[in-house]
Amino acid sequence: MPCSKSGVWFRDASHGYLAGNCFGVIQGLYLYSTQDGGAIWKPVNLPAPASLPEAFTKDSIACGAATPHFFDTQKGLVVVSCSDMVTNKAYRWVYQTKDGGTNWSSAVMPRSFGNYTFMNSDIGWYMGQTSAYATTGVNVYTTSDGGKNWKQISCTKWAGEMDYVDVKNGWIIARSGSELALVRTSDGGLIAIHLSSLEKF
Repeated sequence: MPCSKSGVWFRDASHGYLAGNCFGVIQGLYLYSTQDGGAIWKPVNLPAPASLPEAFTKDSIACGAATPHFFDTQKGLVVVSCSDMVTNKAYRWVYQTKDGGTNWSSAVMPRSFGNYTFMNSDIGWYMGQTSAYATTGVNVYTTSDGGKNWKQISCTKWAGEMDYVDVKNGWIIARSGSELALVRTSDGGLIAIHLSSLEKF
């Protein structure tokens, strides 16, 4: 059975990463790197998170990696999500590297579901959801240390995908049920301003 590919990211013409999710069909994490522009790919063995040391070795745990993102030749991150099919618990971590992918460290994200965005290797936002499809009781968090610590700054009745251009100004495609809207913040996520409604889906 093929694994689902979540995305590919190249930090220069030679070095790139490919991530995916095998949904528990194979043990471990689907994350590969190349150093020759994609001709040869080798697995990236991330260290298991301290909060779940058996994450990549236990048969009942299925893990997936989101599209990796590098901000320069050395600093990058990848978000890893895991689900224990026996206990029905979900987990999520952000992995950071500061040496081009040689070493990685993990930090727990405040909720196991939700959309996130990082402006650089330190500053990011997270719209944490109680479940994969929840659009109520969504907590908005921010980090200034690459995800090691998160601070809740607001709560919304909708979920959404974010894009920030600086620490203050961001836009969100907000979703609540079948309703979509474009929302903007000019204070780093404390207050969201409804701009326009988008077509239903």
